[in-house]
Amino acid sequence: HHPLLRAFARVRAAVPDAHLFLVGRTVDPAYAASVRAAVRTAGLDDGVSFLGERLDVGTLLAGMDVGVVSSSSEGLPLALLE
Repeated sequence: HHPLLRAFARVRAAVPDAHLFLVGRTVDPAYAASVRAAVRTAGLDDGVSFLGERLDVGTLLAGMDVGVVSSSSEGLPLALLE
């Protein structure tokens, strides 16, 4: 997620009201903590929401302008199918 956060910081510089929703189950609590820390360090607290695991991902995606699958380990992420 850190490359995604760096990219989002650039988006936020150009589009100040952009918002990033991070959706998914936390598998590694230490990694999740590092992502939250990176958000704080980058000053993106007001532009990033951690939604956790959701059953309505399709509905969430329908309301967004852009969707990103930032996983480097999933071969076919469920979010693509939804």
